[in-house]
Amino acid sequence: MATRISQREAHKLRKRVASLEQMERDRANAYQREYPGGIHVESIPLTPIQYAKLYTTRRLGFALVGTVVNRDELTIYALPSKIGE
Repeated sequence: MATRISQREAHKLRKRVASLEQMERDRANAYQREYPGGIHVESIPLTPIQYAKLYTTRRLGFALVGTVVNRDELTIYALPSKIGE
């Protein structure tokens, strides 16, 4: 059975988790923008579903690489990230 915590402690923990998640997003974004050997070419608006897929992939520690297929489709691949190696 799980240990119960107070609402105050739960609120404090939620704030800490949010802070750590923001730090991780900032760290990943800094790495992403300055990917070794990479150059930023384009920013593309995303739907909420597309954002969720890519955000989750990054949270799982993958680097994202895109390529164009059939001249009208962007295909995105998840590659093992070198962050933390």
